[in-house]
Amino acid sequence: MVVTKEQLISIAKKPLKVLNQLSFPVTKASLGPAGHKPLTIGGASRHKRDAGGHCVSEAFLSLKFDDSALEGIEPPRKRQHLASVGNADENVALSPVVFSVGPPAKTNIIGDHSRPHLLPTVSSRHCGLKCITADALKRMILNKFAPDDIERFWIVDCRYPYEYAAGHIRTAVNAYHREDLVKQFFQQPYVRQNPLKRIIVVFHCEFSAERGPLLARYMRNEDRKLHQYPYLAYPEIYLLEGGYKKFFECAKDLCEPPFYTPMRAVQHQSEFIHFKTKAKSFHDFTVMSSRSTRSGNMFDIQSKQ
Repeated sequence: MVVTKEQLISIAKKPLKVLNQLSFPVTKASLGPAGHKPLTIGGASRHKRDAGGHCVSEAFLSLKFDDSALEGIEPPRKRQHLASVGNADENVALSPVVFSVGPPAKTNIIGDHSRPHLLPTVSSRHCGLKCITADALKRMILNKFAPDDIERFWIVDCRYPYEYAAGHIRTAVNAYHREDLVKQFFQQPYVRQNPLKRIIVVFHCEFSAERGPLLARYMRNEDRKLHQYPYLAYPEIYLLEGGYKKFFECAKDLCEPPFYTPMRAVQHQSEFIHFKTKAKSFHDFTVMSSRSTRSGNMFDIQSKQ
């Protein structure tokens, strides 16, 4: 008899959403004659993160053998005692069964599920966003990274206008709130010329900590809303790890002009307050729109991820 996923979830006593197949089946096909129940199953669970940063649950099966039911059947030759659960005694062997509570196995697929990401990515605290290093972006700008595979790429600088004007990455466009993003990418969407080539969009702000990730997610939401799933006009989106500050430190020669002005620079305090207030008011408007009944509003951010 194969122990089902539902039984494992019950054992773990946690409301787990199983997205991947179990790493191996648990059976008792040859443990005893029909009508006997030589195996008593109990268990516990614990959570951790794997190498990719995804949440993983380990459900430890407590396997207690009834020796009377195994009469005439050769018992397992080796019983490894891995740990104890509750009041478990010496007869309990625990076998870890790992199942994922994160994304499906193919986590490196771009938004329209057509192919893997082209650029090498790094781990990040921003869930659901693929991050690239400053070096990877530099190579792409200089056409040193798979130039024959890329049809068009955009660098979206989500900093405030005074930060952008003081110094920005070569070819970058400035979009510090959602209205800018809609005008740039969705009022007249880019028409792909070669379906085999890539359309890439890289977002960043000063540190890629808040403004960049916010607008990157908003762009994906808008794209989902405007097209039939899984098609996307801009399926390959990245976030620049470390933001403009990190890029400026390693590729100053690709910044125009070659300067870096922090968001909270003293000489720009009044501009900081102005643009932050404007961006916040626009954000509040879109959140209110998303809570209302969907009516085709361009700024309704409810969508299928």
